Amino acid sequence: MIVSNPKRTAFQTLSQEHKQAQLLCQRIREGIRLQIEPIRIMRYAEWYFLNHLAMHFEFEQKYIFPVLGKDNVQVKKALSTQRRLTRLFTNNALIDKRLSGIEEDLDFLVRFEEKNLFDEVKNKMTAAQRKELQVLEPEPNTTEWDDCFWLT
Repeated sequence: MIVSNPKRTAFQTLSQEHKQAQLLCQRIREGIRLQIEPIRIMRYAEWYFLNHLAMHFEFEQKYIFPVLGKDNVQVKKALSTQRRLTRLFTNNALIDKRLSGIEEDLDFLVRFEEKNLFDEVKNKMTAAQRKELQVLEPEPNTTEWDDCFWLT
């Protein structure tokens, strides 16, 4: 669901969500370093995907990527990485491989969108699109995860 907040732009919210996604990557790395059971780390990653990242992807696909069009090389790259991440979060392959792939691909996607894609989108946006995005932002999910394995 989308909420209106005239004091923030959608890009500010998306950037904040990107920082949270990078925190997920850091927590995966820390869990692996601490030799936490992979299933515990994966449960957190899956929860994060369902409660945060899936909605983030949907928002970008609906409001951000259309500015450049589906044939834009950068949009194709972001969509491809989002599809790969969705498969990693939702399939039943080996957990260790999934965690490694999630950590690497998500970190890549966040950096790519922040450094490349968003600048191109901002430059190409019309005044009307910019005005519309000034009041749109994804509704935050405030649910918390109880098993803080990364603090062990």
